[in-house]
Amino acid sequence: MSYIEQTLMPGENVVSEASLHWALFIAPALVTLFGLLVYAGDGGSIVIILGLIWLGWRFLVYQSTELAVTNHRVLAKSGILRRHCIDLQNNKVEGLTYNQGIIGRIFGYGSIFVRGTGIGMVPIPYVAAPEAFKRDVSIAISAA
Repeated sequence: MSYIEQTLMPGENVVSEASLHWALFIAPALVTLFGLLVYAGDGGSIVIILGLIWLGWRFLVYQSTELAVTNHRVLAKSGILRRHCIDLQNNKVEGLTYNQGIIGRIFGYGSIFVRGTGIGMVPIPYVAAPEAFKRDVSIAISAA
């Protein structure tokens, strides 16, 4: 059972969910590929090992991150060794913004920034379709 499902209150329904984008894997995959191409004849390299560790870590981040908006709250959970959770009532959300660089616009990912009363600004990078998630959060907030 996911974190989102475990924390739903009676009468609360998930309006929208978001996930991380596969672009999260580009940098570690390129490091691993570079290590394979450059050091393939040497029988191994620290670059290959570090690239694979980074790739594995990113996979765990991808699997452990959950983002959702319900009819009552905005929820985000991330973390592998330690957990970071955002559980913010819709009426306490002061704003939600997103940034997309040119590569993010091409591939459809960006960083979402949730600003709420008492928590400040919380960034969530590599979110797939950030504009759609922002729209869904705005709809849920205006309905609250």
